[in-house]
Amino acid sequence: MLHALEKLFDADLKQLLGDRASLVLGPVAPVPTAAKPAVCLSAGSLETGWAGDEAGGARGPAYRLQARTLAAKAGQPGNFTVPAGFAVADVQAPPGRLLNAADHYVQQGQTLQFLTPPTAPVLARLRGEAARGYTERQSASLALTLAVWAATGAVASELAGEVTGAVLARLADTNVVDLVVPGDGPLALRLYRPLAWPARVESTSQRLGSSDWPYVTVLLAVRGELELALGVGTPEPVSRIEHIEYQTQVQPGFSPG
Repeated sequence: MLHALEKLFDADLKQLLGDRASLVLGPVAPVPTAAKPAVCLSAGSLETGWAGDEAGGARGPAYRLQARTLAAKAGQPGNFTVPAGFAVADVQAPPGRLLNAADHYVQQGQTLQFLTPPTAPVLARLRGEAARGYTERQSASLALTLAVWAATGAVASELAGEVTGAVLARLADTNVVDLVVPGDGPLALRLYRPLAWPARVESTSQRLGSSDWPYVTVLLAVRGELELALGVGTPEPVSRIEHIEYQTQVQPGFSPG
């Protein structure tokens, strides 16, 4: 689940660091060298609910969900085919950036039509038949830990500042992260509107192998809204009243003699 959040920063950090430092995503200790510092970014925890929140949230209906990267129709860069049996629930283009339907696209039958052809991959969340289960949102908090090892404290501190800036910039341009992508399983989990800030910064040293390395850690606190969608099979049958019939009986008039 949390690896999906770590992967969100992979391309940006590789571009930022280049050959200056090695990059590790996840809770794995890297191996720095005198010529190449090491950077590690890991998502360590996710908790739902904040102080003062009511327990749980309002539950909504469940549907069979799919996530698909749609391909444009031949010769029609603004038109994309929607699989039969599904309607478009929302669209990300590029992935991580939800588009406003009224401003960017409409669905006509099984065709998704963009007002302006998109320049990024089109990732669509598709909604199918109703299912047993529920959809629920709750406030959520996550902890991202950034760690930098380098030959000198000055280099470690400088790299920590650059990487922190890149992580905050990516989150500022992201309004949804799919932690569990809807597919074959019943669960879909996504984080809406993640906001982050440095909650703690520490500078110390750590022994790796036979050397003590200057070591900077930055704890980034992330808050957002977590949506859990659980869809299992088909919904239970529900009895419905199709129509109601009324009968009236008119009695002959009566007048006293």
